[in-house]
Amino acid sequence: MKKYKDALLYLDTFINYEKKGFKRGADLDLGRVRAALRKLSRPERRYVSVHVAGTKGKGSVSAFTASILQRSGMKTGLYTSPHLSTTRERIRFNGRMIGKRDFAEAVFFLKKKLGNDANSKLTYFEIMTLLAMSYFAFKKSDIAIFETGMGGRLDATNVIKPVVCCITPISYDHTSVLGRSLEKIAKEKAAIIKRGSVCVSSQQKAGALKVIEERCLQVNSRLILAGRQVNSVVKDFGPRGTLFDIITPSGRYRNLKTKMPGKFQTENAAAAVAICEEVRKRTDRAELTESDVRRAVGKAFIAARMEVLASAPFIVIDGAQNAASAEKISNAVRETFNYDKLVLITAFCGDKDIKGSCRAFAEIADAVIVTRARTPRSANPVKIASCFSRGKVIIAESPGEALRRAKEISGKKDLILAAGSLYLAGEIREIVKGRTSL
Repeated sequence: MKKYKDALLYLDTFINYEKKGFKRGADLDLGRVRAALRKLSRPERRYVSVHVAGTKGKGSVSAFTASILQRSGMKTGLYTSPHLSTTRERIRFNGRMIGKRDFAEAVFFLKKKLGNDANSKLTYFEIMTLLAMSYFAFKKSDIAIFETGMGGRLDATNVIKPVVCCITPISYDHTSVLGRSLEKIAKEKAAIIKRGSVCVSSQQKAGALKVIEERCLQVNSRLILAGRQVNSVVKDFGPRGTLFDIITPSGRYRNLKTKMPGKFQTENAAAAVAICEEVRKRTDRAELTESDVRRAVGKAFIAARMEVLASAPFIVIDGAQNAASAEKISNAVRETFNYDKLVLITAFCGDKDIKGSCRAFAEIADAVIVTRARTPRSANPVKIASCFSRGKVIIAESPGEALRRAKEISGKKDLILAAGSLYLAGEIREIVKGRTSL
């Protein structure tokens, strides 16, 4: 697998804002992505696209959408970020991540087409986006779902012309780049809404919704709102998932069940069903039966979204990288699981709202263990510990030590929650499952 390892080494020569952190004035420019696509003969135009942006839930919406469209008979690509264990997780075709051989061949195809100086012009996320677009064309995809990395307006994925776009719930994140008001953040994300497309929006706060509505009017995009035209009705829920119905103008999809726990996943599934109904109308290629949607929703999965890794005690992981997500996960854990004591393992990247997230976690944590994830952006554990005002906070040198300490103070009826960073969630996942992958 020397060629695959060489491909990874080549990708590491691109500037990676995910590792170094995003700052205002970061060199983000869609012009160079468009120039690269021209050299590649416009692969993004060879299939229909769906575009998903937002702060919370965009990965889950993308996964549900891909699963439903694949089940409907469409050859389906899915591009998400970031990854937990291997870069290849970001690029999936018909539910399977790109293989090592295909990955390596695609990387060196790009290197040949774009020239040796590509790494001085493009970022890591941009080259990965180009890789996904080219691979989906190579696989003769019927449709591809693209999740934005950050924001929307200047995100590398914003070169596509989707038939349907989706804006998931917007909250405060990457404020140093996207803006410090909800309206400014919403404006960046709503920029993915293209002229003549259909926009599906999750429930939003008033300021964000107003921006989305204005953008839809500006570009003549029809707006479908969750909570109005599309709704989910929860019937039962627990650690193994949620049983629910989805109601749309076209009908009712009954007795759907997610693999992923948390009632909020029903809202993500409802947005995905709305997307797929619009894809069916605009392409006449996706057949959506109630049975197929039920099977597809039940199969859809994305790691580290309130994922249960073990029981007795429960070990649950989630990214929950901002205050709104931390509050949502805290509430979801409290209502979904029965436990005596909750032990929190947490770590954050330095550019996140650490105080706001810790405030939310403190509401449910009986004990707190703070550590440092495996990324240069990781915040100082001492700084994080100072955000918890009550009780003793344990500081661990690594996620591995943090998990060991958590197990020492947990009984079989307790719950260990690792949250605050996808990097942390990924490391805990690797430790519990006993494997890593490149």
